[in-house]
Amino acid sequence: MEIDLKKVVSYIHTDLSRQNVRAVISDLYPEETLWRNLLSSVVACGIVKEIQNTPVISRQRYNVFVKRLLDEYGIQESYVHEALGKWIEIYSKLDKDVEPKVIEVPKPVPVYPKKKQAPQPVNGNYGDFELNLLSQDTAEIKKFIGKEQLEMTIPNVVGGKRIIGISANAFSELSLVRKINITEGIQYLGRDSFCKCRNLHEISLPDTVSQLGSGVFSHTELDSIELPPQLTSLPDGIFRFCGNLRSIKIHGNINLIADYAFFACIGLADVTVSEGVEYIGKNIFDRCEKLKRVALPRSLKMISGTLKDHFLSKFNPEPEAPESFTIACYQGSYAMTYAKAHGYSVEDLDEVS
Repeated sequence: MEIDLKKVVSYIHTDLSRQNVRAVISDLYPEETLWRNLLSSVVACGIVKEIQNTPVISRQRYNVFVKRLLDEYGIQESYVHEALGKWIEIYSKLDKDVEPKVIEVPKPVPVYPKKKQAPQPVNGNYGDFELNLLSQDTAEIKKFIGKEQLEMTIPNVVGGKRIIGISANAFSELSLVRKINITEGIQYLGRDSFCKCRNLHEISLPDTVSQLGSGVFSHTELDSIELPPQLTSLPDGIFRFCGNLRSIKIHGNINLIADYAFFACIGLADVTVSEGVEYIGKNIFDRCEKLKRVALPRSLKMISGTLKDHFLSKFNPEPEAPESFTIACYQGSYAMTYAKAHGYSVEDLDEVS
């Protein structure tokens, strides 16, 4: 068998399921259909989980495993011993009294003679995705070219390459998808990568994401979002025209909120800006009609321009009076000085505490 099972497992950062094992083997070893089915079957019937929880496999337990695979899947005994041995080698060991049958496993005869594999292209299509190759082992998703579903998972391995990022506009303007799960290991999402996904209500970001591009979630129907802890900035226009967004918590590791971050989030009513945020760009809450109050931390050092659109312009013929918007802040803080200088109503958080 040519499959390196340890390598297969190393690419699976979520649950070890039959589906995940089959998917990774298909990407890494597309010709090994037999072993893809065999190794994933050991997972499917729960044997791998038992192996993981058993430091030493006794003769009785081993024989039970063999019988289960023979009875439930009708696998030839020669293949059963080989597949079990590979999983046990990774997660456990055999007791000294176990003597598994050593049977030569015949290699499947290919229908066509194998051709010499051509070098991998720098850019190429792999199933549902067009990739940009970044190194010998890593790539980014350049474009989604598959069939949309209501719920989609963006994998961290495609075509044997470890996916570390998503390029600009890669998933933009999808019309059907409502929920997207981004797999652990992906580190960045490029500019407008999910822009104008008009029915997108939910997106799950892993902790590995540390960088987001401008407008990445703009013009979507996101209800809420949990920002990953490694994120240090919110880029310009990241949530612009997200009219369904109701609340957001901006954690303290985020240092900067860039211009127009929440522009035209007409449903936004609750914003938490945690201690640690230092810089806020201009007009980040323009056209946020339901947002009447925001609490700003002591750590804040600068706000560029105004927080809300209370100046007359061709885009804002009926500007909101600044005093109708309240900034909750602390005595002696930059936010307190800023609020008073711009005519906003002030709520003293020292008095509240």
